[in-house]
Amino acid sequence: MPMVVSPRFAERVIVLGAGASAHLGYPLGGSLLKAIRDSVEEPSELLTSALLHAKISEGSLEAFRHELDLTIVDSIDQFIEKNARFAEIARIMIAHELLGVEDRVRLSNSKSNWYHNLANLIVELLEGGRYPPVLLTFNYDLSLDEFLRSFPVPPNLLAPAETLADRVTLLHLHGNLGSVHKPEKGVEVRRYGQSVEVDQLIRVAAGLRTISELEHNYTPELMYAAQMIEKAQKVMFLGFAFDQWNLIRLRIDSGGRCQPWNVRGKFYGTAFKLDSKRRRELSAASDDLLELTAAGMDLQMFAEAGFLSWLKEPVVSLQKG
Repeated sequence: MPMVVSPRFAERVIVLGAGASAHLGYPLGGSLLKAIRDSVEEPSELLTSALLHAKISEGSLEAFRHELDLTIVDSIDQFIEKNARFAEIARIMIAHELLGVEDRVRLSNSKSNWYHNLANLIVELLEGGRYPPVLLTFNYDLSLDEFLRSFPVPPNLLAPAETLADRVTLLHLHGNLGSVHKPEKGVEVRRYGQSVEVDQLIRVAAGLRTISELEHNYTPELMYAAQMIEKAQKVMFLGFAFDQWNLIRLRIDSGGRCQPWNVRGKFYGTAFKLDSKRRRELSAASDDLLELTAAGMDLQMFAEAGFLSWLKEPVVSLQKG
C-alpha cells in the first residue's frame, strides 16, 4: 500500500488526468481506442497468448471486435460504459497497449518531461519542512511512480525513506499496471519498461478498474481523494479534461449536486485544448472560482513557465467572496 497521509495534512493536492503522461507517448482516449482496434485486427503474439490464457472465447472476441467497429464513442472507457460485458477483454487490451509504451530512456529525458519540475517542487517543499502535494491520478500507467522512485535526492532529505516516492502519497484512482515500487499485497511488482510474460500481463490487467466497474463501487481510493480535496488549501488539475463524471467521483460536481467550488484561490488547472463551451460551463458552475490556463498552453509549457509554484502560495481567503 502506498504511503497515505491523513487528509488534515493534505495542504495541497494535484489531480492528474490522461494529459499528464501524454508527453511520454501514452495515448489519450481516441488514440488508445484506435490502438486497441488495430491490435484486435492484428494481435501481437503476446496479446493472442494472453487472451487464450484468460480463456476468452473466439465468440467473445469476435463480438468485441464487431461492437468496436460499430461504436461512435471517443474512448475505450466510454465503450466499456455501454458494453460492460467486455470489461475483461478491455482490461487486457488496455494493459497490452500501455505496457508497450513504457520507455525508461524517454522517462529520464529532462528536456521534455515536466515530471522534473514536479519532483523539484516536492524536494523544495520537503527542504522547507512542508508536506509535499498529494498526487491523485486517473491514469493506469506507472511513469510518475517510476520517476519519483528513481529521481536523485540527497539521502539526508529522505531519511529514513529510501526514495522520493517514499515521501509522497500517489494514488491511482482507477487502478494501475502493477507496482514498480515496494511490494503491495495482491499487486504485481515488476520493472518499468521490462517486457512482461503472458501470465504477468493477465495479473497486471486484473488491477485495472474500468468506469463501469466503478459506477456502483465507490472505492476507498475515491473516497479518500474526495476527503483530500475537501480539506486541501490548494487543488491543481493537470492534464485533466474536467469530465463531468470524474468531477462527481471526486465529489466536485460542476452541476452543483456535490461539494461546490466554494473557496476562492483554491482551484487551478491546465485546460489545454479544452473547448470554449466547456470552459464557459465550468466558469458558470464554479461561479468563476476555478481558474484555468489558456487553451493553447500545454502541460510542459505550464511547468517550464513556473506555474507549479502556485501550489506554494497561500489561499487568498477561506470563504467565497
